[in-house]
Formats: sequence, C-alpha cells, structure tokens
Amino acid sequence: MPDPGSAGSVSVSTAASSGNLGPGFDFIGLALDLRTTARVSPSDVWTVSSPDPSGMVLQAARSVSDQPLSIHVTSDIPMGKGLGSSAACITAAIGASLLATRQPLDLDRIVRAGYEIEDHFDNVAAAVHGGLVVCSPQGFVKMFTMHESIRVVVALPDETLPTDLARLALPGDVPLGAAARTTARTVFLIEGLRTGDLELLREVGQDELHEPHRIRMRPLIGKVITAARAAGAAASVMSGAGPAVIAFTTDELVDPISDAMLKALGGAGEVRTIAVGTGIQRLP
Repeated sequence: MPDPGSAGSVSVSTAASSGNLGPGFDFIGLALDLRTTARVSPSDVWTVSSPDPSGMVLQAARSVSDQPLSIHVTSDIPMGKGLGSSAACITAAIGASLLATRQPLDLDRIVRAGYEIEDHFDNVAAAVHGGLVVCSPQGFVKMFTMHESIRVVVALPDETLPTDLARLALPGDVPLGAAARTTARTVFLIEGLRTGDLELLREVGQDELHEPHRIRMRPLIGKVITAARAAGAAASVMSGAGPAVIAFTTDELVDPISDAMLKALGGAGEVRTIAVGTGIQRLP
C-alpha cells in the first residue's frame, strides 16, 4: 500500500471559513487564513487518516473517484468551533482526489460535490474560492474582495457547538418582518465589507434568523458579541454555527476589541486576528 507521502501523491490545501456572517444564513462565507491539507495517492484499498471523525472525507473522495486512494489530511483549523473545519477537509480531499486520479481541478465541481455532503454552499464555496463569497440557491458563486482596511478578530471559546446540534435549535419558520429586516442587513453587510464603510456595517446589528436560538444554547456567544460591539466593533457575529465569534473593525481598534472579547471569554478561550484566506491550492 503506498504511503501518503510517496512520490505518486498529490497535495491540495483549502481554507478555513466563517459561514453566515450573521444575516447571510447558509449563503455568505468568508475564507480565513488557516489551512487544511489533503495528501492523496493511488492505493490498492481505501485508507483515510483525518482529524474529522465524521467519515465525510472518505465520502468526499469516493464522490469523485472509483479508484481506491490513500488519503492523509492535516489541519490548522480548530474542530467544532464554527470555522468550517469539515468543509475544508471535504474540499481538500475532493481536490486532491481529482488530481490523484488525473482529473482536472474543476472548482465548480468541487463546490457542488462538497455541497452534496455539507448541504449548504457557504463554507465549501469560501474554502475553495477564498475571500468573501455569496452563493445562490442553485450554487452559483459570486466572489467579492473585502476592503483592505477591514480586520477580522476571532474569539475561540474552549467549548464547542456541533453544527448538527446547532441546527436542531432553529425554528422551521420565521416571521415576515424578521425576514424583511434580514434582507436589509445582508445588503449592508456585503456592501460594508466590500467598501470598508463602517457605518454600513454598524447597520447590520443583531441577526434574527439563527443567532438568538443558538445563543440560548451557548450564552457565552452572546456575551462575546456584546463585548466586541461595546469595544467599538463595527459588526460582531457568530462564525457559522458557533461558538466562535468574529468582529469586523480597523487597525486602531483591534487591540481593545481583542481585550474585550478575551475578558468576556473569562479565561476559557483565545482571541486571534486572522487574515482573509485564499482559495484552493495545489502544493509541491
């Protein structure tokens, strides 16, 4: 059986991602500069080594290859924190499996194959394309460049919140008024991140679709969001299904916002400033 590091192997990396960004539930994603790498080589039998215990990596590779492969995944992305760790593992495995079986690195195919496993486009599209992405219900991906003045401060609580559990907290229907306000918030969010206009970002405010329900499961999330806003963050939202929280600001407020978020964590977590991530990469 070939070793994952053998001469016939192919390595691909993809980015961490923050889904939803508050009002953009399941269709807005932002890539973050933490990476997952999949090294794949042809094999006699399927073998997988991965930090993701869900079995999705094998499912991902099988979705594009009938040939058995040896797959070795490593990741810098914290698991179970709302930073798209599963999406990164899945998309890296798909990309490396395509190349290992001499198929083209088709980004649209990787996103759609990832969607079939993840059941939403935001994280997989951000992991593959990098930057700020908005996805249509049909899977069309529109990429935006986030303004160079915007900084992303990320609070990482020690606790976790599994995505499947977080989804169970969501209602089946939302009031018409909340849906209308969410539409407005989404426009302000995208335009604020694209232009660097902090006043637009301040209009995003508190999401009504999913955050309140998940905050009831992990009240610490609400405390960190509130602390970031009080310290001057233009916007502060859950990252994906949480419990990570991200705050958008500029250079001069990174330190006070980081301090406020860290204090809200009460010693049970860490705070990092993380750059926007690039898309899928084939590695030497």
